[in-house]
Amino acid sequence: MHDFEIFAIIALLVLIVILLCAPQRHRAAVAKKYVSTAAICLLLYLFGDDIIALIVTAATFCVEHLGKAGCFYLACALAFLALIAWAGTQDFRENREIRRGSVIAFNARVEAYVRDHKYSREKAIEITTGIRDGK
Repeated sequence: MHDFEIFAIIALLVLIVILLCAPQRHRAAVAKKYVSTAAICLLLYLFGDDIIALIVTAATFCVEHLGKAGCFYLACALAFLALIAWAGTQDFRENREIRRGSVIAFNARVEAYVRDHKYSREKAIEITTGIRDGK
């Protein structure tokens, strides 16, 4: 047997055990998460050496041309951009839930405005209502 066949057999056996332990209504979501995790593990197994070589080559190039401080600044800038993208995605999701009429999302946004921006409750409700109504 080849490594891939062994990996596939073990992955399927583990999936069967996980699905037997999961409640029936959650099995589809559990299977999706497991299959995506197994796919990522397989890709790392197959291409992990190449990925590590690429990272080492890129880091060496950055250190030679930018210096250690420049590489640190570049890494911080990339992390900041990733954080901004993640925060924007979360905000878009929450706005979508508010527009769909979710009372929980609406109340959470009002509380966040009152807590973080120090708005009055009336102003926070007005702003969140504007989001809900698409204004």
